[in-house]
Amino acid sequence: MDRQSIDSSLNLGIKTQLSLQALRLKNVSGFLKISDPYAVVSKSNPHTSKPGETLQKLGRTEVIKNDLSPKWSNVISLNWNFGEDFFVRVDVYDEMKKSEDRFMGYCEFEIGNILRSKGGIGIKKVQEGKGSIWVHVEKYEETGDELTLQLSAKKFYLNIDKGFFGSSNFFFTISKKIGDDPTGKLWNLVYRSDCVRNNEEPIWEKMKLNLSTLCNCDLDRPLLLELLDYKKRKNNPILGRVETSVRQLLLLSAVSNKSLRLHIGTCDVCEILVIKASLALNESVRAQSLRRKESTNYDNSIAYKRESIFPGLTENLNVRSRFLEYLSAGCELSLCVSIDFSSCTDNAVAGEPQSLHHINETGRLNEYEIVIHAVVSLLIRYDSDNKVPVWGFGVEFNGETRNCFQCGSDVEVDGVNGIIDAYRSTLKKNFALSKSKDWSSVIDNAAKFARKAQNDAVSSGGLNYTVLLILSHGIVDDLAKTINAINESKSTPLSIIIVGVGGADFGEITKLEERCTFVKFRDHSSASLSKVALSKVPMQLEQYFMERGISPKPSRSQEILDETEAIILSSNTPEIPSGHNILDNSVPTISSFPGMTIDSQFLNVSALTLETNMLNPKDM
Repeated sequence: MDRQSIDSSLNLGIKTQLSLQALRLKNVSGFLKISDPYAVVSKSNPHTSKPGETLQKLGRTEVIKNDLSPKWSNVISLNWNFGEDFFVRVDVYDEMKKSEDRFMGYCEFEIGNILRSKGGIGIKKVQEGKGSIWVHVEKYEETGDELTLQLSAKKFYLNIDKGFFGSSNFFFTISKKIGDDPTGKLWNLVYRSDCVRNNEEPIWEKMKLNLSTLCNCDLDRPLLLELLDYKKRKNNPILGRVETSVRQLLLLSAVSNKSLRLHIGTCDVCEILVIKASLALNESVRAQSLRRKESTNYDNSIAYKRESIFPGLTENLNVRSRFLEYLSAGCELSLCVSIDFSSCTDNAVAGEPQSLHHINETGRLNEYEIVIHAVVSLLIRYDSDNKVPVWGFGVEFNGETRNCFQCGSDVEVDGVNGIIDAYRSTLKKNFALSKSKDWSSVIDNAAKFARKAQNDAVSSGGLNYTVLLILSHGIVDDLAKTINAINESKSTPLSIIIVGVGGADFGEITKLEERCTFVKFRDHSSASLSKVALSKVPMQLEQYFMERGISPKPSRSQEILDETEAIILSSNTPEIPSGHNILDNSVPTISSFPGMTIDSQFLNVSALTLETNMLNPKDM
């Protein structure tokens, strides 16, 4: 298969949803008017996009009238791949009735950076405008299930300010709770009702709500119902609120004269009667989803389940990957890199142009270096300390074959540049290329590394998962020994990726594909290489932890709240607490709801070392 065919056939994405709100935007409507903002989300790449280039539009929100801190209910669906950059640009406009819509500013985010932040939340200052944009990204899987809902309000216990014209215009919103937030302050708006005007006991029309968007098909996920009074030229006051769930709404609908009591502070406001609440389950979409899950040969341990909560009512629990939950809860990914230095037909002395290890004086990268840049540059972002051990194999030193030795002078190096420097410094050492190669030693060491990294993370309240990247130009001598080493490593939190460089016949390596991931470099572009190489990591990470009953840690929202005082974005340049740089537009990171603390610190796993008998390059 050629590169174009591979690139076009890739469909390895994880479905996600992006929710938006803005804080303290600049009013561009002029005197005595308030902007009516909406947002347009497009796919972009700040590294390659050219000025004036037309971007791929992914979706847009609804218009929010007279609000400079809008919470949009329309969500944007994204197909995100773990092994690729995915930048989005959010442009905000003021809708104008009689002229061209006015630009209010923009922000750019990288989806992977948001997903690995606490709670999958990010915030940035608006460019070419004022205020901030808040985003939340989470896993989404369409089931086609719907909740039909109809509500009414009655029995107002407090006098409502009816304004100059003596009338109230009621509408309500529904928000879903973000993650395991114990504070009750992290919510995503998912629905805004129509406004019922001039009615003291409003009855809203029936609505059909997508269950995946509403609650991710979790009938017990907390929902926040808020009643508001629409004001034409000022903020809409919240009259009352109550926390509920889809399950509770279904139960209230089945029982006569049962309602939700809204409150503000300690005062009761009114009652919300659930006139109708019923589920419509889409069997065909669910069956397709199950077939996709079964095709991966992986039991997610969260199978669809139907049970009666009272006669005539059934429910389904969504089959959904928890990989994103592990990421947003702070699970660290560590990386080990192992490089093949053994001899072969097209792997002569490093200084010769025909060698795969040839270092070009013009700065052009060889195949090993291209792979390091393509794969490591993406994976290293999920490692908080950017420390990577680099090992080599397939050399002869003092007449002895070495199949696991340290590259560079440090046990662990810093990021992509550190790996390249360690690799190039090794090529300058005095050793001979071995005629044999053995991967089992590096696999065994990677398993030890992974076990220690996970144990250290657990001791500090976190989780850690390791990826071993092996770069090789040919098959190992003893395939059975390699398979045995891979099987032994299954008891550790470790994924193994093998990238074949050069033009050798890698036919035998395909026998390892059920146990690890093999990718042939010359069959891929740089973009598809990283995407395919990392495609199995989400499933393998999830499977390892779930088989052992290890759930994602809570997103630690309370810790975020306690670390610093709440940041109120009251100006174009809000003050950032010491050590917090999340509003720097170069790196999207963690954010909070209005009035919450913003934190940019990730779970920090200290540099990990192994007690091994590996050859130190200082002795070479």
